[in-house]
Amino acid sequence: SLERRFSGRGTWFNVGLGACGKRNKDSQPIIAMNKVQWNNGKLCGKWLTIKANGKTAKGYIEDLCPSCKKGALDLSPSLFKKFAPLSKGVITVNWN
Repeated sequence: SLERRFSGRGTWFNVGLGACGKRNKDSQPIIAMNKVQWNNGKLCGKWLTIKANGKTAKGYIEDLCPSCKKGALDLSPSLFKKFAPLSKGVITVNWN
């Protein structure tokens, strides 16, 4: 259950055809879930609340991040920018 709160590394990526089967845009609040919590794609379309740098934003899962460790999320550029400039590259995210 994702009712628990998780914490991990937040990074960003240029989205495209996601592992959930939809073509996504960088302007959408897209999340790529880490491989450990991917659950064979059962989380596709699920909205998460993310907190980082004192800010909160919502995004939804449309892709898989094979290299991300448990707790980590890869975010679309527009979603990452709600927390930090893209040049920052990596942030710590808390999410549920």
